[in-house]
Amino acid sequence: MAFRAHGARGSGQFSRCVSPCRLKAPERTGRFRLALLLLAAAVPLALPVSPLKAETLREALAKAYTSNPQLLAQRAQQRSTDEEVPQALAGWRPTVIAESSYGFLSATQRSVNQFTGNRQTTSFTTDPGTFNIQLSQPIFNGFQTVNQVRAAEANVMAQRGELARIEQQVLLQAVNAYMAVIEDRRVLDLRRKNVQVLREQLRSTQARFEVGDNTRTDVAQAQARLAEAQSALTRAEADLAISVGDYIQVIGQAPGSLVFPEPADDMVPRTIDGAIQLAELNNPQVITAEFNEKVRGFQVGVSLSTLLPSASLAAGYNYSANQSPSTFWGETFSVTAQVQVPIYQGGGEYAAVRQAKQLRNQAQLLIADTRRTVREAVVQAWNNLVAARDSIRSQREAVRAQQLAYQGVRLEAEAGTRTTLDVLNAEQELLNAQVNLVAAEVNTITASYALVAAVGRLNAVDLKLPVQIYDPRIYYNKVRNLWFGLSTPNPD
Repeated sequence: MAFRAHGARGSGQFSRCVSPCRLKAPERTGRFRLALLLLAAAVPLALPVSPLKAETLREALAKAYTSNPQLLAQRAQQRSTDEEVPQALAGWRPTVIAESSYGFLSATQRSVNQFTGNRQTTSFTTDPGTFNIQLSQPIFNGFQTVNQVRAAEANVMAQRGELARIEQQVLLQAVNAYMAVIEDRRVLDLRRKNVQVLREQLRSTQARFEVGDNTRTDVAQAQARLAEAQSALTRAEADLAISVGDYIQVIGQAPGSLVFPEPADDMVPRTIDGAIQLAELNNPQVITAEFNEKVRGFQVGVSLSTLLPSASLAAGYNYSANQSPSTFWGETFSVTAQVQVPIYQGGGEYAAVRQAKQLRNQAQLLIADTRRTVREAVVQAWNNLVAARDSIRSQREAVRAQQLAYQGVRLEAEAGTRTTLDVLNAEQELLNAQVNLVAAEVNTITASYALVAAVGRLNAVDLKLPVQIYDPRIYYNKVRNLWFGLSTPNPD
């Protein structure tokens, strides 16, 4: 999945991407481009499209939220992490093991009577059986289970932060895919109109050449400009096909009629300082880093437990039958308290403790690094949004000025004071300004949502998407205290 840098085409005022950049068609290899074109052309025929009803950005995001495979896979990963808590809680619970055996025994013994000297042979057969059941209950294990449970709970919270990060990533990809289709459709319309205008210009130039009003050079210039416009139209069609392919990959359905959305300005603070403060508290990357540090801290306690005494209680019952010709059956019952005190175990446990402490130090430093990364992302997103807003104003003024210039050049050309090349240049400059304006308007939308993601609010709850919100606590609460069960509970 790849995305383009909106605004890079045309004026080139945005040299930095507000999202991962997509290579344009001329930069792709011919084989890869052909594959994408075939995909974009074929998939809409197979997937449902609703041409009668325009699709809003919120509706497209809702589809991505409920059907994107990457997001669904991350939710499954979250549920597997939830299972670590009951595994850790098992350290408090007893262990019961039962054994039984049953078989056939045939024995023969030949001996000599020491008083009479007679030899005698004795034999017997039996079917011996045993049944044994053992129960072991840990009482104290050096706080190992306590720290294992706390580490598992902290890891669950860290994974929830990772799930929130993936959700933001998918929704931002959906925004970019949605806006890319809108931009490419608008640019394609402009390119088509430009080709029509240049065809009319070529016919007019040829007519004037036939009456001796201009030269063959004017006709050649008009033909060359029309050929360039047709080439640009082909590139625009390829760009749209690629954008449609990206849209299907992220949102899961071919785009129908799309509605140009409003910027998400009401979801971010009014100042950059407020945005940074919100991001440091709310960004999923920061939350994940903080809980990862807690996991490392509890793992230090787990390592220390190998140096502490442990105590357990064991109970057992044994029943045996037909073990010999003189024994019919027997049974025993025992209860034993065990205490183990480690004195020296080779020194490996000390190295494990030191290693755990170093990993905790690493996690603490990664928190600081993550906060710096988040702050940088907010600053970058904020300035991209400011630049995009300013660009809209300047591009609108540029389009207005180019329209006036184009009309003036045409009138002057009709009066004989301007050449055909002047008219063609004016048409091209007007087209460039219109394309730049489209890119600037799209950039404003994508930049605003990139800023929302940077502060950690690009999620289904804050966006108020019309979907059933996935709550990871439901599955966690269902499995946390389970003692038995092989089936996986419904996560909804």
